[in-house]
Order: sequence, then structure tokens, then C-alpha cells
Amino acid sequence: GALLVCLDAAVTSTDAVTLAHGIAAWRRELAPAGETTCVFRDSACVDDAARINLSSILRQQGIDRVYSI
Repeated sequence: GALLVCLDAAVTSTDAVTLAHGIAAWRRELAPAGETTCVFRDSACVDDAARINLSSILRQQGIDRVYSI
């Protein structure tokens, strides 16, 4: 599988959408074996909308292992 970690200090709602679509496109293009896991800093999301958008888009794209620390 693949492990993607984002340790950015601030992720806005706009950033979250761009980031999620970029991760999904990467996954489609490279087709890693096994599951893809994404980990994000919980404190990086500037609001709940950013956190929800990021998780929702990734899950809609088939990435179910999304965690915030």
C-alpha cells in the first residue's frame, strides 16, 4: 500500500479540496498495490469545513483510511 502524510501547518477549505483531488489523481495514476492511508495534522485544518471536505472527497474517491492526528 501507500502511506501519505501531510504535516502542513494550515489547510484551508480551498487547500483541502485541491489536496484531496491531487491525492486521488495520484492514486489513480500510479495504482499502488494495497490500500492507501492518508494521515493529516488535525490542528492544521483551519475549520471544520476543511477537515470534512478533505475526508469526504478522499472517501468518495475510494480512500477509506483517512486519519487525523
